[in-house]
Amino acid sequence: MTERQLFLGGYVPFPSGHYAGAWRHPYSTRDWLGRDFLHQTARTLEAAKFDLAFIPETVSHNPDFTRHGHSNSIKHDPAQVAGQIAAVTTHLGVGVTLSTSFNEPYNLARTLLSLDHLSGGRVAWNVIQSHGPGNYLNFPHVEELSGAELYDRGDEYVEAVLALWRAWEADALVQDQESGLFADPARITVPDYRGKYLAVRGPLNLPPSPQTHPVIIQAGDSQRGRTFGARWGDVIFAIERTRADMQAKKDDLKGKARAAGRDADRIRLFAAVQPIIGETKEIALARRDFLRTRITPESGVRFFSHFARVDLAGVDLDARYVDVIEERATDGQTESRAIVQLDELLGARRDRVTIAEAGVEFSTSELTPQVVGTGEEIAEELAAYFTSGAADGFLITPTHFPGVVRGVRPRRRAAPAAPRGVPHRVHGHHTAREPGAGMTTRTDTDLELTSRWGGRLAATFTPGTGDSAVLLLHGFLSDRRAGGRFDRLADEYSALGHAVLRIDLSGFGSSEGDVVDADRLLDDAHTALDHLDALGLTRQILHGQSLGSAIALRVAPLRPRVATLVLTGALTGAGNGDAPYPFLDDEQLAAWYRDEDVRLRVDGSLTRTHVVVNRQRPKLGATGTQEELLGAVGVPVLVIHGDTGDQEEALAAVTAAGEHLLPAGSRVVVIPGATHTFYESQDAVAALVTDWVSEHVPAAAPGSA
Repeated sequence: MTERQLFLGGYVPFPSGHYAGAWRHPYSTRDWLGRDFLHQTARTLEAAKFDLAFIPETVSHNPDFTRHGHSNSIKHDPAQVAGQIAAVTTHLGVGVTLSTSFNEPYNLARTLLSLDHLSGGRVAWNVIQSHGPGNYLNFPHVEELSGAELYDRGDEYVEAVLALWRAWEADALVQDQESGLFADPARITVPDYRGKYLAVRGPLNLPPSPQTHPVIIQAGDSQRGRTFGARWGDVIFAIERTRADMQAKKDDLKGKARAAGRDADRIRLFAAVQPIIGETKEIALARRDFLRTRITPESGVRFFSHFARVDLAGVDLDARYVDVIEERATDGQTESRAIVQLDELLGARRDRVTIAEAGVEFSTSELTPQVVGTGEEIAEELAAYFTSGAADGFLITPTHFPGVVRGVRPRRRAAPAAPRGVPHRVHGHHTAREPGAGMTTRTDTDLELTSRWGGRLAATFTPGTGDSAVLLLHGFLSDRRAGGRFDRLADEYSALGHAVLRIDLSGFGSSEGDVVDADRLLDDAHTALDHLDALGLTRQILHGQSLGSAIALRVAPLRPRVATLVLTGALTGAGNGDAPYPFLDDEQLAAWYRDEDVRLRVDGSLTRTHVVVNRQRPKLGATGTQEELLGAVGVPVLVIHGDTGDQEEALAAVTAAGEHLLPAGSRVVVIPGATHTFYESQDAVAALVTDWVSEHVPAAAPGSA
C-alpha cells in the first residue's frame, strides 16, 4: 500500500484573506498590484516546499469590502495570476479558481489546459458555482438559478469541460516529418456536448497536457455541494473547527463518492488552518491578540454581515450579539454556517459579547481554525490531524503577506524530522495530478575536495535537474552557510533546478589553511569549478558575497563554462597592495606591520573561532586596476549593493564609478536599506537573483541534460 503523504498549500489572496485585517499588519506588503508580490510569494512557497499556491476568485465589486480592504476587494484575473506564479517556479502546483456560472466551457477549458501545458502539468481547477445579485449584474445575459440548479448546471459544465479535455487521444499529436502528418484526425473526437443548460461542440485545438488535464478541486459545503465534490473532486478543501467535524465530513464525502461509483480512496481532503507562530506559546498568544487590534469594529461587523447574509446596516455596535441576531436574522439565516459556528466558537461568551466584538472574533479567521503556539507545538497538532486520517494535508491561510510562509518555512524545511511519524514530501519534478509520483528527497551531500594547492576543502553539494550549477563563494570571516544566507540561496537556486556547490574557502570554516592566502582562495574556486566540470555540469553560475565576489571576478575570465556572475556586496575595485584590512583595531594594526599573525574573531561559525591574516601572505587583488579587472569579464554580471553603512556605501560608489566597464547586459541594483551583510534583505536578494538566473541560465527539465 502506498504510504500517505502530507501536502501543504498556501492561499494567495490580497489584500486580505480569511483574516480581514491582513493589509493593516505592519509586516504586510502594500504592493498588491505588481508582479513582484506574486513572484516573491510564489518563490517563497516553493522554497518552503509547499505543494500548491491557491488562487481564489470573485467577479463583482463589494463596496463594504473595498472600504475596509477585505478579501477580494482587489482581484486580478486568476488565470493571469497563475501564469505569473508558474513562470517563476518549477515544482509548485497552481490552483486556479474559475466559476462555472460566468465562463463559457470552451474558453475555460482552453485557458486551463494552456496553463497546464505552459507550467509542465502543475495546474488545478478549483470549481465554484457563483451566484448573488452583484455577480449577475455584471453578466446580464446569464440566467439566475437557484442553489440546486447551480449545481445541476455545474455537473453539466464539468462534464463538458472534461469532454473537451479528453477529445484528443494521448498519441494524436504525431509530428511525423517524413510523412508530413502533424496530428491524426482519426484520434481526435468531436465531443458535441449537449445538456439541459449547456451545449458546446469542440474539440479544443490543444492535445492533452503532461498530466492529461488539470486536477479538479472543490470546496462545496452544503449537502448538494458535497455530492458535487464527491462526484468530481480530486481534492476537497474544507474549513471545519474540530478534528471530529473534519473526520465526519471526510467520511460523508467518501460515502457519496462510493455512491457515485468512484474510488473513494482517491479523494484527498485538505483542511484550512491559520497558524500563529511564536518563539513561545505566550508570544504566539500575544500575536493572536494583536491581530484583533488591526480589525476595526465596523470592519468586523461588515465582514460578518456578508458571510452570515444578515443585513447589519446601521446596527448599534455596542448592542448585544444575541439581541442583534434575534432581531435581524431570519430562521434560515440563524442556521447558516457563519452563525452556527460563531455561536460554537463564542460558547459561554455568546450572551455577553457585543455585535462588534463578535464581528471582530469572526473576522480574525472567518472561522478557519487557528493553530497557536511554537513551531513544534503547531507541527504536533497538525500531525495529529494527519495521522488520525481526518485530513490529508493543509491549506495555510495567512495573517499577513508574505510573512506566513516565512513563519511556516523553517518548520516545513525540517519536516523529514518533525513532526514525528509523518511522511513529508520534498519537491521533485512532478505534475499536479500525481503529486507523489517520482518524488525524490532533495539531498545535501557533504564532501571533501582537494584544492589545487593541496589542502582539504569542506563542501556541500545539492544535485539539480539538468546540466547547470551554482558555485557559492562566501565572504570574509564567514563559511559555506554564510550565517544561513547561503542556505536560503541554495534553496532558491535548487528550486529553479540548478545544482548548488558551497565550499569553505581555505582558512575558513572546516577547510584546511592556517592563514588566509589570496592565491589559495583562487585555487579553491578553480578546484570547485573543476569538480562541477567532472560532474558534467557545464553551464555554471558564480555567486560571490563580498570577498567571494572578488574571487569570482578574477576566476571567471579563466573559466569558459561560467555563463553569468551574481555579486552581492561586491568588491569591484582595484587592489590596495599590502594595506591592512580596514577593520583592524590598533593592536591588530601594530601586529600587521610587524608581519605577525593577526587573529580575527569569527561569530556564528560552528567549526572555527578565529581567522588568521598576515601581511606576508598575498591579498586578493593586490595589484591591477578596475579597468583590467572588469574588462576581463566576458559574461553578464548582476551586481547587488545596499545603501546603508559606511562600508557598503563606499563599495557601491566604487561600482558606480566603474559600471561602464562591466560587460554588455550587466546590471547594477541598489537595495534600499540593505547593509553589507544583506541579512535584513534576503527576500529582495532572492527575488533579484532568481529573476536574473532564470533569464540568463534557465535550468533544464529533468532528463533533458
